[in-house]
Amino acid sequence: MSRLLESVARSVDCPGPLMPYLAELFAGLQSLGSSPRMVVGALRRAGIGPGDRLLDLACGKGVSAVAAARALGCRVRGVDAYPPFLAEAASRAARAGVSCEWVRADARRYRPAAFHADAAMMIGLDPFPKAVRVLRRLVRPGGVYLIDDVVAMRGRWRNCPDTTGIPTVEEANAMIARLGDIVEEARVMSANQCRRINAVINHALAASASRLKNRHPRLRPVLRGFLRGQRDAGRMLEGPIRPVLWVVRRG
Repeated sequence: MSRLLESVARSVDCPGPLMPYLAELFAGLQSLGSSPRMVVGALRRAGIGPGDRLLDLACGKGVSAVAAARALGCRVRGVDAYPPFLAEAASRAARAGVSCEWVRADARRYRPAAFHADAAMMIGLDPFPKAVRVLRRLVRPGGVYLIDDVVAMRGRWRNCPDTTGIPTVEEANAMIARLGDIVEEARVMSANQCRRINAVINHALAASASRLKNRHPRLRPVLRGFLRGQRDAGRMLEGPIRPVLWVVRRG
């Protein structure tokens, strides 16, 4: 497996033996991060509109990118390392009647030529501090960047070891302030929202895994482990760790 595909596998917690079947495994899921509706709403409130340049790093199947192009009229460039996802993104854009540019590259190392974005986003790839470093250098001063990541909850989870190294929303916002940027939104998902999303994800992955197990019985042990890991990660997002969608204005 190439280093680029290994990076793709890690980003979705996919074991190496399942990488050849990644497209089938995630066939029932269109988006793995914040909902396209949330993303489009956040971009609209940030003032992104017709003609603005939007860069979507780790765009996956292009759901949010296409939704933004269609609803806001912005010019979209989506970047992802996995060709089957990019092919699906291109097909989705064609069906929606919008023109988007799709680039196969490592989102973490992408250096676009002559494309200084009005808005850039990374939905569910790198941890918050890394995503900030990647995105803000790609956005013009006064532009915005969107990050979908997780924060540590406090209260009854104050001493939970699973939150070690994960910032609270206040700590993340303070980091942004030190850079001279402004947090315009930081939307923390509720436990109930996470529970509903997890149910959809787990159902879709279980259905895909069942089809794969029937065709490839040797994959059953690794598929069981993959599904168990996905369920465990989902339960974490209902308790001590929560997803957040940040909208940050670059200073």
